Amino acid sequence: MTIVDAAQAKLDINRVIRRTLEVLQRNWRSLLRPALLFLYLPGIVVGALEPHRGPFGQGLGIHPALPLVALLALIPYTLFHGGLIRLTVADLRAEAISTEEAMAVGRRRLWPLLGLSLLAGLGVALGLVLLIVPGVMLATAWSVAGPTLIEERRPVMETFGRSAELTRGSRLNIFGVGLILVVVQLVGSLAVSVVSAPFPALLSGALIWPLWSSAISIAAVAASAVIYDELSSLKTDRAEATAAPA
Repeated sequence: MTIVDAAQAKLDINRVIRRTLEVLQRNWRSLLRPALLFLYLPGIVVGALEPHRGPFGQGLGIHPALPLVALLALIPYTLFHGGLIRLTVADLRAEAISTEEAMAVGRRRLWPLLGLSLLAGLGVALGLVLLIVPGVMLATAWSVAGPTLIEERRPVMETFGRSAELTRGSRLNIFGVGLILVVVQLVGSLAVSVVSAPFPALLSGALIWPLWSSAISIAAVAASAVIYDELSSLKTDRAEATAAPA
């Protein structure tokens, strides 16, 4: 690859989607148990406490324990996401690693990753409240902060800068990947609404919706890990092309 080719190389949206689906296809069986334990079961508890609509449209109200339970549910969610990032990157790089070993990485990096997620979420939310566009810009700039923290073991605050560095020049394409995920989520949510319509609101909210939320969460986290791997490879190619003799 020449210096010009390396400098002009950008993130390929089709490649990201394809590699994400390939990783999930190769690993879905081994991910079933940890996904059930760390995503779906906490989702059931949160879903059972969320407000639902009664048979005549009346609200059933918010359970007073919901804020605390939702906050505690972030712990298993984050642990699983950290393990999924490690498993995805290892799979892409043909590294030998079991799902249990990947989840162990998620446990070791749980608190830094949780802190990173909360800070990033607050920053993006503030940007969206102000003018929307700053929030979207921050979301794309920090889109690989989680994988960077897991794979490079950087301090939390340093991870934001590293993510911004990796995503520079590819943020429009990252936004495209995010847009595809949003469309998939909307279409899937519509389908789940149709499927769950015959069931009582409490049952669908506690059992059916957490299943869909878990699935879309897995896809989004795996996609972020694929984007990280792609951007890391592009950066390495640029560095090698620049260092190569003319």
